[in-house]
Amino acid sequence: MSDDPLLRDLALPGVPAGLREDALAAARTTLASPPRPDLWTRLLASRSARLAWAASVATLAVANVILPRIARHEETPIASKTERPDPEVASIARLPRNDEHALPTLEGGRS
Repeated sequence: MSDDPLLRDLALPGVPAGLREDALAAARTTLASPPRPDLWTRLLASRSARLAWAASVATLAVANVILPRIARHEETPIASKTERPDPEVASIARLPRNDEHALPTLEGGRS
């Protein structure tokens, strides 16, 4: 096992005597029983689940019709409301390929 004196006397626990037979008997019983219906079949057969689904669809449809729509006002974009940024920040944040005042790149170079 191990050369460590604390772990030298430790051994793995043994398998219970009737475990194999019990497991095989449970597997045989499960295989012999009829298959359990899947979740969708059980939901379709459940009257309360169908009623809950119909109620939620009806609630959403009524809420969509009754609740007033929020009118969107035509507003100027937020960027136009703000002041011009600091010139140092503007020079760093400006993309050269979109700036008409930027120097052209050398032939074959990337911007």
